[in-house]
Amino acid sequence: MAEDTQPKLIAATETLLVEKGHAGVTLRDITELAGTNVASIAYHFGSKDELVAKVYRDALVEVTNAQRQSIESLPKEASIRDVVAMWLSPALDPESTSTRQQNLWALIRRGALEQAPGLASAAEGLVAHDNPLFTRLSALLPHVPQPLLRMRHDLVLGGVSALFGANLQANSRGIAPPSPNPSDIIDWVVGGLSAHLTPAAKKQP
Repeated sequence: MAEDTQPKLIAATETLLVEKGHAGVTLRDITELAGTNVASIAYHFGSKDELVAKVYRDALVEVTNAQRQSIESLPKEASIRDVVAMWLSPALDPESTSTRQQNLWALIRRGALEQAPGLASAAEGLVAHDNPLFTRLSALLPHVPQPLLRMRHDLVLGGVSALFGANLQANSRGIAPPSPNPSDIIDWVVGGLSAHLTPAAKKQP
């Protein structure tokens, strides 16, 4: 097998997942776009499902590392709003990122919208608690216990994902979706992360 076959298959799968979605992509689609044959997928990846899962996993790792670098580049005196704005910039201001990052986020967003099994399996265990985002949030929000901060992070991320997923669905149906103000979204996320504990919550072990 040619040495460049594997990257060709990965690149073709990335493109097709954005264009057709995971359910619409066939082995023939991938091999035709990559200029290879079906045997090459079995040789390099074992199966189409394993190839798709690798594409999602590599995309998640790449965008996570890019966000990690962005968070680490913020000055020490950055506010929580600065941190959240940087964290959400790929979704709120796609043009602020590279074309490569925009393409990867498009791949991830479509996979999330379609609940692609390959994306779900790739995401398991990927987010670590000791990444720069949680380090910054913990320092800025010392009144919020780590487990609660993690839960709040997941909830607000799910809310933002649902918002943009609804917009993607509307666009796919030819409906003009509402255009929420990015500043309002950032304020909402900051509020959700930083809210003070209720008296009942403070009594929890």
